[in-house]
Amino acid sequence: MPGCAAINCSNSVTKGFLMKHFPKDKVRRKLWLVKMKRDNWSPTNYSCLCEIHFGEDMWEKTREDGSRRLKNDAVPTIFSFTKEKTKRKPPTYRQVTSIINNQVSKPQEKLKTSYQQTRDNDDVSLDNNLESNNSENQNKMKYESMLKKMLEYEKEYKRTVSKANRYKKQLQYLKNKLKISNDTKNTQMLNSVFNIDQINALNRNSTKFMKWSNSTVMKALKLKFSCGNNGYEELLKQNIPLPSLRTIRRRLQHLKFDVQLLRLPYKPEEKKIEDSY
Repeated sequence: MPGCAAINCSNSVTKGFLMKHFPKDKVRRKLWLVKMKRDNWSPTNYSCLCEIHFGEDMWEKTREDGSRRLKNDAVPTIFSFTKEKTKRKPPTYRQVTSIINNQVSKPQEKLKTSYQQTRDNDDVSLDNNLESNNSENQNKMKYESMLKKMLEYEKEYKRTVSKANRYKKQLQYLKNKLKISNDTKNTQMLNSVFNIDQINALNRNSTKFMKWSNSTVMKALKLKFSCGNNGYEELLKQNIPLPSLRTIRRRLQHLKFDVQLLRLPYKPEEKKIEDSY
């Protein structure tokens, strides 16, 4: 904020003076300019006058917060070129009386002023203590409320975490249960079609060195007799878990056929093969 615009005045906010801007109303602004008696100068929106150029009757009553405000019709009247009105001297007898009264009342006034100062100091210290206590109480209440909220949030977080863990365990249990039920169903379905060694062959990448059971070999013989060599090889190409033709021939060397089966070559489904070991 700029300094005071009055002649021979260098007051400003930095020096501790209250500054007042020129009014926006053109009539009042012109009246202020006339009172200043500053030639060849016109105020701007940032021009100011300090508080010493306004008389006491130009101010409103001091507010509770200590701020001062000019009246709506306030006009600056105190400048360096204005002279204070000289007061008429009182009569002589009044002067004497006032001197006597002053001399008599000086000790009383001193006592009153000292008492008043002591009382004011006590009031100020008491007010300061009350304000400090109030501020401390307010800060303590704020801290307690914040701590209470933090504890509530922490409890809510723990409840949420425990609930999430419980749901996670339930979900894992249901997954395991579903997997077991699916595995059981799949196992039952596989057992209804394949033997155990055939199911084991499905889990392997190759059937080399696979030990086939006699029941699987007999099943393979039935399929071979029914489909022929070409049909059986097609089944092997489709990754059906069956022993190879070479394995069947090798196992047949260790099997003994019933004589009656040899007399009935056109009914292989009625053959009886006995395990020699």
